Amino acid sequence: MLKKYYELIDSINKSIIRNATDEFDSFSVLWLDNSVNTTQENIHGQNLFRSSIGHLKTFDNVDRCEEYIRATPIDERLIFIVSGRLGRILTPRIHHLRQVSSIYVYCLDKTINEQWAVGYTKVKEIITSFPKLIEKIQEERSKRSENEVNEILPFSVSSQQHDFIASQLLTNVLLSHLLPIQNDKSQLVNLLKEKYYDIDAELKLLQAFEQNYSANQALDWYMRDSCIYRVLKRAIRQQNLKLLLSFRFFLQDVHQIIESKKCTSPVRVYRSQLLTKSELTEIYNSINHFISINTFFSTSICRELVLMFLNQSSNDLERVMFEIDADPNHMLSKPFCFIESNTCFRQTEEVLFTIGSVFRLTELHQEADGLWIVRLTSCADEDEKQLKEIFKPYYLDDKINLIAFGNLLIKLNRLADAEKFFVQLINEYVDQPCHLADCYFALGIIAEERKMYDVSLDWHKTSLEIKVKNLSENDISLAESYKHIGEIHLQKSDYKQALAAYLRALNVSLQVYDENHVRVAMCYTKLGGIYQKQEDYKDALSCYKKALAIQQKQPSDDNPDVGIAYNNVAIIYACLNQYDLAFECYEKALENLQRTLSPLHLEVAVSYCGLGLICEHKNEFEKALSFYEKTGVIYRQTLSSTHADVIEIERHIRRISSKL
Repeated sequence: MLKKYYELIDSINKSIIRNATDEFDSFSVLWLDNSVNTTQENIHGQNLFRSSIGHLKTFDNVDRCEEYIRATPIDERLIFIVSGRLGRILTPRIHHLRQVSSIYVYCLDKTINEQWAVGYTKVKEIITSFPKLIEKIQEERSKRSENEVNEILPFSVSSQQHDFIASQLLTNVLLSHLLPIQNDKSQLVNLLKEKYYDIDAELKLLQAFEQNYSANQALDWYMRDSCIYRVLKRAIRQQNLKLLLSFRFFLQDVHQIIESKKCTSPVRVYRSQLLTKSELTEIYNSINHFISINTFFSTSICRELVLMFLNQSSNDLERVMFEIDADPNHMLSKPFCFIESNTCFRQTEEVLFTIGSVFRLTELHQEADGLWIVRLTSCADEDEKQLKEIFKPYYLDDKINLIAFGNLLIKLNRLADAEKFFVQLINEYVDQPCHLADCYFALGIIAEERKMYDVSLDWHKTSLEIKVKNLSENDISLAESYKHIGEIHLQKSDYKQALAAYLRALNVSLQVYDENHVRVAMCYTKLGGIYQKQEDYKDALSCYKKALAIQQKQPSDDNPDVGIAYNNVAIIYACLNQYDLAFECYEKALENLQRTLSPLHLEVAVSYCGLGLICEHKNEFEKALSFYEKTGVIYRQTLSSTHADVIEIERHIRRISSKL
């Protein structure tokens, strides 16, 4: 079943034309030169470049190059190589773009090009030797702290609660709740070897990683300039679940080292960052909320050193300094540690926070020189209570409810991530049938959301088969499966199968709940809709009336479901030509809905339109026009001008107007 599903997904993906840069490495290199693909020297340079650094895209046309740069996502970092003449043309047009990390002018005349380039801070150097050019770019990529300043900082704030919860749960799942499997490392290495097959330097590093890696070396490998670090950082930043699952052994090893070396005394540390105005606004709107830094977060105890990294200029970015008071006694089990100076990392006195560290956002202000200061503090004991309350629905016995986390991804419409997660859980839960059934059920919902109804039906049936074998016949989970199976058959216009599934859902629901429970009413409503589709108005009316009776018995006076149920009953009365009864039900529906819903809610429009149709049938054209116009007001403000309901109501209004 999984194989069949992925064959279908692959066929869909292949039909999509992607206009994106490399998904593995955030640093790509562009080379613009009129003769970049024609002279033997430049072709040799390309081969030398690709074998030593990696991804390179060449252009011989200024406009096409600019178009590519502007289409590059802002979380990419482009190193731009350009000839002197074309550099003078294009540099002013692209210098301010965040995607452009640095510019190297590769030319014959260094002196003349230094004159125009002096005003552009991203122009790192004017170079006349290709080996020197490669050396400088390699050196730039290895400058970890300088590069991180201009990278997207992945963070989420508790004021955006669902995203905050999802990022925290994902981190905790990867660090402790999904144990690595034996071949995780070999799978990751094979994946990277396939991607970097023609880059000698990376292949040598991957070979060393494959042969010599051990858990106690994880931090050294993380600090090393290699595709391992760059791919991991990008996967974290984009929350690429497929890649993160491949890296989980490495993430856990780095985290464990930070834990083993964790600080035991409070520290004040600093981190410089270039942020967009919208990112800064999000921080401003989240003062006194929590902020989760969704990556391994490097900081320094030396404020002056960190300020040196904020020497880049951009019209669209703000210079920001994070000041963090970190107390290991209040870190909610998220550790941080000092990084020892070594040959792979030049900066001393660095403090590294583990991925997913949470702080309280206490202050944001701007200093006289334009520098923004963001103050963060460790979460105190009272914060821990508040955070536990936020995450309470997603934990069972102090362990993450993995099914609930996956369902949260679906709720956030992160269907691809949710799909990968539940497929992974199938491997985890192979010996736990009830959890296994939940995974198949979730995959069924994902396929249903994608309108892949046949695939969804297969998933739901697989889930149901497991449930029938392992659950009691009155378990409400069975009803949920029957409902989704019924809904899919309804979407496929297979009313016979839809009816059979919803009748089973009703039978289970009546065994579990009181006969006046709202879930029973929902079953009756669905059954009424199926009978209505089949023009079996007698049975449709019976079901709709039962649903109405249940909704009327609910304790709340502000229950719009009563009005919706009245609308359903009214529609059937109208189909049976019992117009007085239909009119009476529409009026009762309207009275309820005007009290419980927005005046522009579409269900209110259903009542107005129904009343208009009945008045027209009775030749009460002025009343009919009034109801149609009220319907039109709602439709025009909530639906597009091309929507079928808008077109239909306009036709009604014109028809009635012609009769007056």
